[in-house]
Amino acid sequence: MPRKTTVTVANQPKDTAPHSWQFKPHFRRGAFGWKSQPAISRIGQALAEIRKAAKTDPVAAADGAVVFLERLSPAIENVDSWSGAIGSCVNQAIDELAPLIAKAPRSMSLCWGTHERDSPA
Repeated sequence: MPRKTTVTVANQPKDTAPHSWQFKPHFRRGAFGWKSQPAISRIGQALAEIRKAAKTDPVAAADGAVVFLERLSPAIENVDSWSGAIGSCVNQAIDELAPLIAKAPRSMSLCWGTHERDSPA
């Protein structure tokens, strides 16, 4: 069941429905097998979706970034990384998402550990 959160931005409470992320089903455990190119493409698509959300709702984008980072490692655990392409792509994704998460306005109800999270599996 989707959760509904109350977000306070500039002391203005606002009820928001949870964002429905299109990248979530693609990032399941072992989703990419050993091939790096499908994983790199999906990472780019997920980043584009999070960037688009950040333009209108930075809190939802930060939540999406956290969901993405939670799901990323299990999804790419079997990817062959001999060329370093997947590692480079993941590092760039983290470099892009970390400031987005840090800059998002958050209410106390959304701080780490104070709200329920969907399981990454």
